[in-house]
Amino acid sequence: MRKGLLFTLCMFGFTLVNAQHLNSDFSLKNLPVTAASDENQLRCDSIVAKTPDGKSYDKIMNEFDADGNLIGRTRVIWDDFSETWIPDYRYVYEYDANKNVTLQMSLSWSQSLKDWVYQEKQVSAYNELNKILSMDGYVWGGSDWIPSFQGRATYDERGNQLTDVTFMWDSESSKWMSVVKNEWEYNDRNQITMAAFYANVSGTDQFSPSFKTDYTFDANGNMTERYMQDWDIDLQKYTGTTKETFVFDEAGNETNYVFFTKNYDTGELLETAKHEKSYDSRGNMLQKLFYNKDTDNSWVLRNKEEYTYNEMDSVLQKITYSADFMTKELVTDFKNEYQYDANGNRTLNINYYWDAMSGSWSNSSKNEWSYNTNSKLIAERRYSYVITDFELMTGDWREDYKADYDYDIYGNRISTAIMVFDVMQNFWYGQSKSENRYDEYGNLLEEKVYQWLDSAEDWKLVGSIVYCYSAPPTGITDMEISSSEVTVRDGVIEISCQEQTAIRIYNVDGRLISQNQTSVSVRPGYYIIVVGDRKYKVVCPSAF
Repeated sequence: MRKGLLFTLCMFGFTLVNAQHLNSDFSLKNLPVTAASDENQLRCDSIVAKTPDGKSYDKIMNEFDADGNLIGRTRVIWDDFSETWIPDYRYVYEYDANKNVTLQMSLSWSQSLKDWVYQEKQVSAYNELNKILSMDGYVWGGSDWIPSFQGRATYDERGNQLTDVTFMWDSESSKWMSVVKNEWEYNDRNQITMAAFYANVSGTDQFSPSFKTDYTFDANGNMTERYMQDWDIDLQKYTGTTKETFVFDEAGNETNYVFFTKNYDTGELLETAKHEKSYDSRGNMLQKLFYNKDTDNSWVLRNKEEYTYNEMDSVLQKITYSADFMTKELVTDFKNEYQYDANGNRTLNINYYWDAMSGSWSNSSKNEWSYNTNSKLIAERRYSYVITDFELMTGDWREDYKADYDYDIYGNRISTAIMVFDVMQNFWYGQSKSENRYDEYGNLLEEKVYQWLDSAEDWKLVGSIVYCYSAPPTGITDMEISSSEVTVRDGVIEISCQEQTAIRIYNVDGRLISQNQTSVSVRPGYYIIVVGDRKYKVVCPSAF
């Protein structure tokens, strides 16, 4: 694994359950821990799952320290019998002065003890560059912590990771057993020139070489060779298994690629495949040729791809050719045609196959996309071409998939609905549907999740997830509040200045949201406007 110790106790990853799989087990077990927007970084204090009638039955509560670090997360589940919230699990976190996580600890609730019971913990340390140096895992043994795993990492003075080593604790022998070790070397550009992997020597804390890869770069930083080698136990040395070479033009475009594999009879690395690419003056790939070595050791062209582009450098057409098995001559296979709107968004992709009998292109499938004025995707359609007259080989497009999306005036997606056509049953069914609600800062407040009911041929509300946040930070110091230069009306900040000068608009967290624009649509909230050396504070009320 590239860069990072191989540990498994991280408690941060949660994944939203797909709507089509939701049932009576719909819960917060796998829900996101935080739903704060990137713009406002609000603290998500709690996440609550509710039934369709609004009853809360599953809750995650987060605790933060004065610096905004998450220090505790507790899940509780509503018990109908006792009509109380029953604790389920708890995570505890600690940090160093640089906000690096130094402790992650999990606890579970014991109903018999009516108390929290330790489960696992992970202790981490960092260097002055905030790179992780060590990670030690433990499991609770009932009265004391028992070692579980440990990892160690080293770095060079530039912060490049040189090694990581992982050990597991063997409780029977009370010894550390090796698991895996990785080593890296770098050039002056901080590009990896060597990566080696070591496997454990069974029953010991020692490592044995397994395989390594060497990388070579040209003066421009382009990788020109990747050489993979396995450790030969009998010879006690590395031997090459595969190699790849790359050639680039003056613009940095890859023009030639060759793949080598090992001949195990002779030990030699032999060329087996290659690609050749050509480009236009703007760096767009026009042609790609695929070759393989034939039995007589000559190169044989197997496939070819040709591309054409519009004035915006977007692909308009791609044609694919493949070699006939008997004649080895290239024959036409497939074609893709693309269309775009004025903003460069792809609106159409039609796939064709070459009909050798008629000597013409035949429809295969197509995709259509639609966007709003802000280039947000609002609809996607997928079609298959169905032959209805086999004598004339004509047919029509059958719609197989449709997805519709809606947004609020600030660009937040507020609804998603996906339908799929069942060809065998000849009817449409719902794949997934959700509806979202946001606050004035763009933070997700509620997500309603639906499930398709075949019997009703309609969506049924499965439940909702409600997110609660801390009060938004202001971070605004005293400054001029109003000026004729700056006006706010109907969700739009207007700036009028006489001279040519820089204009910058920041949100309350100091994040730049607009630069050198005199009219900007914004969400309700506080903003700081900097016009040259003048600063203003404004509040944009809701437009409704």
